Amino acid sequence: MTKISRRDFLMLLATAPFYKVAWSQAASSIDRLKQQTENSDTPNILFIVFDTLSAQHVSLFGYQRETTPNFARFAERA
Repeated sequence: MTKISRRDFLMLLATAPFYKVAWSQAASSIDRLKQQTENSDTPNILFIVFDTLSAQHVSLFGYQRETTPNFARFAERA
């Protein structure tokens, strides 16, 4: 078992109130967010951004080769 010095113990003890407050704030925020999403009729929006992909090379936009089959399937369902 690892021994901890009194000084280290007191430093850890001093941070305990911070963690208690942070944990309770996070838990209440998660509960509020769950309630908002359950009662919401707003649609889900997904932004997909590619820095290195040109529309000229996407099969979804008429490129001859099948370069983005997963996007094509997603577009069919959306």
